[in-house]
Amino acid sequence: ESARKAGLVHLLTVKRVETHQKFILCDDKFVAQGSFNWLSNRGESATRYNAEQEASEYSERPDAIARWNDQATELFR
Repeated sequence: ESARKAGLVHLLTVKRVETHQKFILCDDKFVAQGSFNWLSNRGESATRYNAEQEASEYSERPDAIARWNDQATELFR
C-alpha cells in the first residue's frame, strides 16, 4: 500500500513460464542468472541438493543486462 501511495506501482514482476532458466533482471542495473534453485534451497546439506554442481552469476555489465532483457522479452511474450 505504501508503494502505491508513493506512485511506485510496478516494483516487481514475477511470471512463471515453462522453462528451467532462473534469472533476476533489475531494470538496467543488474542481472543474476544460473542453475542454483535460489527459492527452494533452505540451506540443507549440499549432498541432498547436489549444490556443488550448481552455479550462479551476477553482472552489472550493460551487454549482459541487454542480452538477458532480450531473453526475458522472448520468454514472457
